[in-house]
Amino acid sequence: AVGAGCGATLGKIYGREYASKSGMGAHCITLADGFCVAAIVAVNPYGEVFGRNGQLLGASTAPASLREAENYSASGDFPGSNTTIGAIVTNATLTKSEALKVAQMAHDGLARAIRPAHTLYDGDTLFAAGTGTKGTINVNRLGMLAADAVEAAIHNSVAGNPADL
Repeated sequence: AVGAGCGATLGKIYGREYASKSGMGAHCITLADGFCVAAIVAVNPYGEVFGRNGQLLGASTAPASLREAENYSASGDFPGSNTTIGAIVTNATLTKSEALKVAQMAHDGLARAIRPAHTLYDGDTLFAAGTGTKGTINVNRLGMLAADAVEAAIHNSVAGNPADL
């Protein structure tokens, strides 16, 4: 855990006493045509982190009996103490409305990696910006790549690989 990731935890859904260490993660996708999209994310969610195959990557330390009995009927209630916040940066040119759309689409990656995400107890926020050094790219394509980059950055935050940029 470095920077904003210091003190970050996950899995508070079963109670703060079962939270596990999380942190900061990053990931960059570079395309053959020279476009790139990178995400850096501080991961401090109410929920847990899951891999693409559904396997728990960053889990609460709650016992199996509690997990099965609770089935996401959260015992934790920690408003204001959870947030997953990040930035997506690309070398593409983006208007303000395109940057907003990329950030919105990138939330799909957050929701694929963290369950549950976007609860009343989370302050999940993503920002997007473009440097404009490469030119324009289809915003739908960029948004899908941003979602993949955010998902991988979240995975990296719990895999001990905080920055692979």
